[in-house]
Amino acid sequence: MDSLDLTPTDPQTLLALPKDKAEAVLNKLPLEEQASLILLAPWEKRHEIILMSHQSRELVRSMPVEELFWTIKAIGTQDAIHILGLATPEQLQFFLDLDLWYKDKLRPEKVAAWLLLLSETEPDALSAWILFNSSKDQWLIPAMLRLFITVQKRPDDMDIQEAKDVLPPFTIDNNYFIGFKKPELQSIAANLLYKLLEISPDLYRNVLETILTETPTENLEYAYNLRKARLSDWGIPDYYDSLDIYAKLMPDQVRKVDLTEPETTPEDMPAIPPFIPTLYMEDYPFLHSALQEIVGTTAMERVLWEWAGAANKLLMADLVDLDDPDVLKETLFKASALLNLGLEIMHHLYGDGAGTILKQSVIEDLVRVANTAVWSLVDRLKELINKAIIPADLSYIPEEYIDFLKGLLAERPGLPVSGKEKFKPFASVSELEKIQDILDIVETLAKAISAIPPEWKKWDYSIAWEQTNLLSPKPFSFDKALLTAFANKALGHGLVIAPLDEKELKKLRTLWDSESSFLSSISKELKELALKTDINPEILQKVMIKAFNQLAFEWQDIDESSLTGRDVTMILVDVHNES
Repeated sequence: MDSLDLTPTDPQTLLALPKDKAEAVLNKLPLEEQASLILLAPWEKRHEIILMSHQSRELVRSMPVEELFWTIKAIGTQDAIHILGLATPEQLQFFLDLDLWYKDKLRPEKVAAWLLLLSETEPDALSAWILFNSSKDQWLIPAMLRLFITVQKRPDDMDIQEAKDVLPPFTIDNNYFIGFKKPELQSIAANLLYKLLEISPDLYRNVLETILTETPTENLEYAYNLRKARLSDWGIPDYYDSLDIYAKLMPDQVRKVDLTEPETTPEDMPAIPPFIPTLYMEDYPFLHSALQEIVGTTAMERVLWEWAGAANKLLMADLVDLDDPDVLKETLFKASALLNLGLEIMHHLYGDGAGTILKQSVIEDLVRVANTAVWSLVDRLKELINKAIIPADLSYIPEEYIDFLKGLLAERPGLPVSGKEKFKPFASVSELEKIQDILDIVETLAKAISAIPPEWKKWDYSIAWEQTNLLSPKPFSFDKALLTAFANKALGHGLVIAPLDEKELKKLRTLWDSESSFLSSISKELKELALKTDINPEILQKVMIKAFNQLAFEWQDIDESSLTGRDVTMILVDVHNES
């Protein structure tokens, strides 16, 4: 991980020391350096440093709130209990606002998990949070309880015994009678009710009266709007407001910051954003260079806040699983990658330096420009599929390109990672150009194939695959089909995609004894195909030279007298009569 140099102390070195020595070293550092050390540590290791500090409470309460949230998500329930006990009620509120919701709906499993977790902390984090929340929001706790309970109020003219006979069986005060929708969660819901009454009988009554008098839809809408406002104060939009991070934006539409006005941090903006974007950087040279140019300036504060805001929009718009630290981290790296890409695009178009672009541009717009460039490639591929120029399942695409196309079609488009079934975000103009070249090749091959019978949609049943060297259509591809067609033409059978007679392989090898003889053989057909299908002949020639060289490599060490269809895979050969 590449980041700005926040502190010279290495958390990995500290954690490698014996515990007593590590604790002594840590506690010699000022609080500010301890905090920086924690932020440089991996999420799953941060709690070890926090709990070694003699100022652990101060450290937790001074952490950027999202960094603390991700730390809790990464360390597991038992360690999270210790950290939550040190957090402020406002931090607890942030955790719940971020984690309890899916779009505009509460998630029962999340509500239950957090109520249980908070109830197990020492000191009592659940009571602290209830007090904080109830002073600001009368809707969230009723909305949470609605997921688990029904409420009936004893009429004034009904005595206690009759109420116990006809109303739900659970009551704390003989006035409100509670039914539990999920028996397995009764203890969690009941504990919250007892806490409410313990804190304030008025609060208990108000919560249950809200459940009785407000419709579930109204209750949830009020709670959602307040949650939306609270998260907005932290620079985190809701799902629906986040979707505009994927709105198309052209480079000439990037909004500019007025550099003639001195940049200041608004009074209501904390000194640091809810997380530190510079901690989540791979080797993005252009972005790193830009940051180095503005470090220590007031522009840096604005950039960090806007960068955090763009990353949060990606987190919310992508509906990232907040329980999966790896996916969380990938999204944060994606924000940095797209920012680097946006900066590069602007530099290539307008020639401005990295720092100038970063300082004068709205960060979210740079991310949008990058997303627009990526999605233009996605749209091009989908158009090829929708127009049936290439198969929707990418069959017959040369194998070396398939993972790149799958990356474009992924839920979150990206580049394949070698050796892993995952994709990384686009981060540079050169990566875009590589995919553009691949799409050019695939489209060129597909259009050339469209002019040669039979069409690819008929290949699976028009060819007796079990009688060929490939045995099935799966290994066949557009480049192999074209090479096969050119081979048929060279042998006098016309430009057609059909298996070659195995006996003619020796003749073909003689005709195509070099790259120059191959090019001479296909020159006329190649030009005719280019004119007929309006494709770039240079791209087609380049691809066919590569295919021919692969074929030549396959048969180069095989004696001509013993060459069989089984020895080649780059052309289709009928081998059913082989001895």
